[in-house]
Amino acid sequence: MTKANIIEITRTETIGNNAIESHETIDITVQRARRSTSTVNARGIKKAQEDEPIRTLEHIQMAQEFYRTKGKTKWHRARNYMLFTLGISVGIRGGDLLSLRIGDVLNEDGTVKDYIWCIESKTRKTNQPRINDTAKKAILDYIATLNTVNFDDYLILSERKGKMDESQLYRILHKLNTELGFEEHIGAHSMRKTFGYWNLKLHPNDTEALAVIQDMMNHSSSRTTLRYCGITRENKDKYYNEIQTIFAD
Repeated sequence: MTKANIIEITRTETIGNNAIESHETIDITVQRARRSTSTVNARGIKKAQEDEPIRTLEHIQMAQEFYRTKGKTKWHRARNYMLFTLGISVGIRGGDLLSLRIGDVLNEDGTVKDYIWCIESKTRKTNQPRINDTAKKAILDYIATLNTVNFDDYLILSERKGKMDESQLYRILHKLNTELGFEEHIGAHSMRKTFGYWNLKLHPNDTEALAVIQDMMNHSSSRTTLRYCGITRENKDKYYNEIQTIFAD
């Protein structure tokens, strides 16, 4: 922001035994930097927002009900509910979730496998998350809506019955913001972050919990796990808020 100022400078000059004052008026301009709060950068491109975990059980249950009941067809509803439930249950990255094929989760006898075996696309590390009973039921309910079951087909299908891409995954998840009004930014990483966040919250007195979750998420350090799951930010906010208790009313 630019602010114009007029200042007057007084100079005193001594000539012989006489002091002579002179006055000069100067127009100066002061440049003040202002932090931008715009959601777009200087080139007009929208700034990326960091995906956040879903931090309340109420919101998780609202999301479940939303995906279970909202959708063009029974297939859409079953797919979106399964995607959300499985994503939070196993905690793998969105891209790896979309790469799963039916044969990765389904046995030949039609039952759901206990574990998913996958190689992470980002780290090339192996991961073997367990599928809980809630996720198993969601998978079977979704499989029941398919006309044919081919073990080589992708599990999570796009509108055209091919592999869903991450932009469509984002649009499905971001409806929690646009249609349910969630304040936390929900995107492709939110399911994995919710998995980590709630596993930490559900085991507050377990001294090994952080190490176990770090290993489950294939992170290189516990600090990375805490930051990724939103715990570091949450703890910092708590400390910032609690410092005010030292002040008098």
